[in-house]
Amino acid sequence: MSNSSEVNPAAGQEVPLRLKGVLSVTALEAKDLPREWLADFLTKSDPYLVIALNAPYEKGKPLKAKEQDQHIQRTTISNLGGKHPIWNERFALPVPTVLKTLHVEAFDADLIGEDFMGAVDIDLSNRDLDDPWIEDVWHELEDNHKKKAGKVHLIIHYVPQTYFGYLQQRANHEAAEIKRDLTRAVVAKVTDITQKEVNGYFGG
Repeated sequence: MSNSSEVNPAAGQEVPLRLKGVLSVTALEAKDLPREWLADFLTKSDPYLVIALNAPYEKGKPLKAKEQDQHIQRTTISNLGGKHPIWNERFALPVPTVLKTLHVEAFDADLIGEDFMGAVDIDLSNRDLDDPWIEDVWHELEDNHKKKAGKVHLIIHYVPQTYFGYLQQRANHEAAEIKRDLTRAVVAKVTDITQKEVNGYFGG
């Protein structure tokens, strides 16, 4: 996964943007996802989620795995869950300056095509960006007719850049190896974002 970047006019090269923090989104499960009665009779649904943060995204458009980027990602397809899928998948999304909207959509992948099941826009604009916070929540999905289309269970965990900066300052007097070990240990304790992703975002 590449870092957010901008072009350096002087050097003509891309340089990393300074991030406000990282948003960890864990897609746990969904319940009561909709299905056409005939499709439900013939086969179980194969649902997956699309998760987009602060990013333009065409509602109802399936997302291929190869189309993912830092701000728009998707789960794997749940082949066993049917209307009540389980994913337990985690994504790390960079927060460059502000938090706006976390957009989540559910699709049913089948041999013929991928059917839109429901979506929700989660307003994050009033969240604190200076301190860590975590939410374990269920969100109602709506179909294209604003009717209920099941619900999705998410853990949303924000970690500010300043928190990692504080850890680095504490370790400045120690050897580089001790510093890396401390960062890994604390990150593993406060969040399950992989160390590789965190280091990539914050230049570690």
